[in-house]
Amino acid sequence: MLLLGVDEAGYGPLLGPLCVGASVWTLTPQALDLAAVDAAPPNLWSLLRTAVCKSGKDARGRLPIADSKKLKLAKGSAQHPLTHLERTVLACAAAAYGATSIAADDDALRAMLGDAASFPHDEPSVALPVATDRALATIGAGQFARACTKANVTLHALRCVRHEPAALNAHLATGALKPNLTFRTAMEFARDALAAHPLMPAWLAFDRQGGRMRYLDDLMRSLDARSPRVLREDEEHSHYLLTIDDRPVRVSFDVGAESAHLPIALASMAAKTVRELCMERLNRFFTRQVPGLAPTAGYVQDGRRWLADLAPHWESLGIREADLIRQG
Repeated sequence: MLLLGVDEAGYGPLLGPLCVGASVWTLTPQALDLAAVDAAPPNLWSLLRTAVCKSGKDARGRLPIADSKKLKLAKGSAQHPLTHLERTVLACAAAAYGATSIAADDDALRAMLGDAASFPHDEPSVALPVATDRALATIGAGQFARACTKANVTLHALRCVRHEPAALNAHLATGALKPNLTFRTAMEFARDALAAHPLMPAWLAFDRQGGRMRYLDDLMRSLDARSPRVLREDEEHSHYLLTIDDRPVRVSFDVGAESAHLPIALASMAAKTVRELCMERLNRFFTRQVPGLAPTAGYVQDGRRWLADLAPHWESLGIREADLIRQG
């Protein structure tokens, strides 16, 4: 069976990229009826329990995989905020990429994740790891790979697509909405995964944002599907059974899906890690240009403070404020 999980990070900030992550898995077929209304996805936390867990506080040193918002530590914590996110993402990216070592810097990590776009500012790459120990991440990658082999589970790809403000603003300028961009990116991940694993039954899982409940028409157009069947459409779950290339495909959009789908949780972690590293690099660039400038995470209130602090320097920087600010 093919499993795909997709989630994003940076949906609401004023500054920095919107990142959409995905993880693609296959596992030995299990007794799972994709057409059953109450079907539960394969529990990869259980299958890979010797190597992964849901908590950053694990005495066995396993890789934590959960909603990135739960694993990112608060600013001012004794440990770096990315401690748990970075170790898992570096380890799983290496395992999926077939690398013998973890990424040396953020450019290498983003390349492993399929993001070949250059960084928008002339700032050297961020050396990795920034928050964890390289040896621990390497050990975690080995443990993860062995657990996958034992459970007949394969992580084929861990990916992240980055939409910087200029690209996001260009999309919005066409009259399209931000959710259209994240949905389009999610469907690109879905088509790629289905094409790479033909004929295999699949579960494509997505986190649900906002109040949207109905997705079937857009799914039919995006995935060239037929024989649609609505399994659930309610306040928290939108599930569909489609036939794509003569194989059954369940597509789910769930509120809080990271808690039920490990592939979504890992996608969330990849997207969040990439965004945080991009913000680290952006802050380094502007602090180098304007010494003493306090860094920002890019969220609206502090982002406005940061822009106000930069206001006297726009002409000397040669950068337009509009190129940094997301318009929606």
